[in-house]
Amino acid sequence: MPVVTHLDQLPPALFVRYPELKGIGGEVDKKAWLAMGDDVQSVCFSQPKAEEILADWLTCMARYPEVSDVMVWLGEENVSCHCPRCAAVNPFVLQTQVALRAWQAAKRVKPTLRLRILLTQGSYDSNAKVLAVVTDRKKGTVPICAQHPEGRSGKWGLSPFSDVAVTYYDGNRTYDSSREPMIYPLLAKFAAEGGELGCVPQLTASYRVVCPWTAPQFIKARMTEFVDKRLRRFLGYATPSDRFYEFNVAAAAEWSWNAHGRSPREFAAAWAVHQGWADPEKFAQWTATLGPVGWDVYGGRVPYFWVTRGVWRMFQQGKPPRLGSGLFTYFPTLQHFDADLAACDRAMSRAKELAPEKGTGTFCRNGPPGAAHKRYLSPFPAAMIEETRVIRGLVEMLKGLYLIADVTAVGQDADADQRKQAADAMPLMDRASQEVRSGLVAWGNAVAPKMMPPEGF
Repeated sequence: MPVVTHLDQLPPALFVRYPELKGIGGEVDKKAWLAMGDDVQSVCFSQPKAEEILADWLTCMARYPEVSDVMVWLGEENVSCHCPRCAAVNPFVLQTQVALRAWQAAKRVKPTLRLRILLTQGSYDSNAKVLAVVTDRKKGTVPICAQHPEGRSGKWGLSPFSDVAVTYYDGNRTYDSSREPMIYPLLAKFAAEGGELGCVPQLTASYRVVCPWTAPQFIKARMTEFVDKRLRRFLGYATPSDRFYEFNVAAAAEWSWNAHGRSPREFAAAWAVHQGWADPEKFAQWTATLGPVGWDVYGGRVPYFWVTRGVWRMFQQGKPPRLGSGLFTYFPTLQHFDADLAACDRAMSRAKELAPEKGTGTFCRNGPPGAAHKRYLSPFPAAMIEETRVIRGLVEMLKGLYLIADVTAVGQDADADQRKQAADAMPLMDRASQEVRSGLVAWGNAVAPKMMPPEGF
């Protein structure tokens, strides 16, 4: 399915060829554009040429025989043209209206062409207005019975098989691995009333930071929510490649198809059987033990916050850290750190039990010996060990970080016990960070060696 990328990030050459399309920025927008560089630039969508170009793009896409759907991504940032005509309309409503008209033009070459509108973090506060544009074009004009497979009659409004769909993406809210529901009431209502809704969730620890996480509990929770709220599709995001997260991708396929079927443990065992492993139950036990610990860590957006100055800001503010919030959202007490570390130790024991026997070079129970047996080999037990190392190290780092921040917030008034607490936490942090670093590299080399950078990169 071809897409037109975010409408505030169109190619700069567009404004060279058509300078009249460059939006007029308000003072807030000028600051936003300056902060985000040249990637973000609003288009004056009140110009007929903007709609003409978008229609031309969609028409070119529609000419390909294999194309049944096209997608237009709304602007990713809340920046817009401030000319009098644009300023009179909500910018995301205007973008949606232009996209709908451009799509109608493209349907002249392919009447069956379907359109998908991608919501964004920029459009979040305007999503109700965007949905109103999409639904208003249907209400009172297309009977549901015209397309419904059961031939229902007597109702007018959105068809479950509408030719305009909406996909929920938000860089802050759908790229999220917390335990909180993702589909908020506005979108749930849209889907329940027959609107065709999709979502773009991350299937991993983070969309920007690559970390190991075999997560049947997380994936089942996310897919079950989507199914129960009547979503029609999802576009799973796995950075940098599915090869690093084959289990999670397979789990998403499983529970998006049968959300109320197998339990996380049952699926994990079935997946291990499919891999040809000698003891699927041990693998299932490992996922049941380590998966929730990973959820505690990654659900608080660790380590993403670490690379976006979240930790730096915590120390800069000089406030004592709060268990149960922010980085520590799923660590309500200090004892929770210790419980998760104990769970990691149990998971490590199970991972080591699955490691190849010395001298055999295999942990599979089926397949002939020799070269033909290579297709049965899998790096996963080694990856399990390294994944456990990384997640355990992250828990230790979080604990150390909390202990240090708790003391630095007191400052010069810290007593001897508090100073010792911070001093003891420093080597804990150092040791844990070394475990995380070496574990990450070893995990990547185990699951996707061909995709790893050269040693020393």
